[in-house]
Amino acid sequence: MKPLAGLFAKPKSDASLSAPVPVPSPLARTGWAATHRHKKGGYYRLISYGTNEADRTSVAIYDDAVGSVWVRAAAEFDDGRFTPLRSDDA
Repeated sequence: MKPLAGLFAKPKSDASLSAPVPVPSPLARTGWAATHRHKKGGYYRLISYGTNEADRTSVAIYDDAVGSVWVRAAAEFDDGRFTPLRSDDA
């Protein structure tokens, strides 16, 4: 039996800024499409903005092609680290 850890390892990539949007992993949910590109090259889908319960700050909730869900301060998500993709890029 293969260990599950290998299924969730991030693939090694040296994607350049002009790299095409990757095809979602077979582990991704059907219909996943990137909405943003991180400055380091990863592609993500913004799910929603929300509110951090502890301090009431605004947060961005987003995921990647393999289904990992991420939360970060909305100010960080909107400060240029993530570039919205044009509809013809996604």
